[in-house]
Amino acid sequence: MNVVYHEKARGGEWRSFLEDPMGEMQELLRDASDPVEAEWYQVEDERGHSEYTLTLRDFAGEATARFAPEDLARPNDLRFRLFQVLSELMGIRSRVLMRQIREGREEDGNGANPH
Repeated sequence: MNVVYHEKARGGEWRSFLEDPMGEMQELLRDASDPVEAEWYQVEDERGHSEYTLTLRDFAGEATARFAPEDLARPNDLRFRLFQVLSELMGIRSRVLMRQIREGREEDGNGANPH
């Protein structure tokens, strides 16, 4: 898993809060056959408050979540939300793979249901 911290997120005081749970996610995905990329951005919301945006991306698509600084200060909540984003990406991946399997069966002429 490749993790990119874009300029503002790279030097922010909150980066240390991100590294441990991202390390856990990297360890979980270490043996995955298809790589997942993670990108962190620090942005301002419509009121001018800082937010952190995480985008997880792979061959099938992407999933994104936004975090307020106070979200980053609660390690258990942060860890839970990070894995929710990963779960969303894995759902997208599963749907893409299932579609590819169905399309492959249809091309082979094996798409008929024997029941």
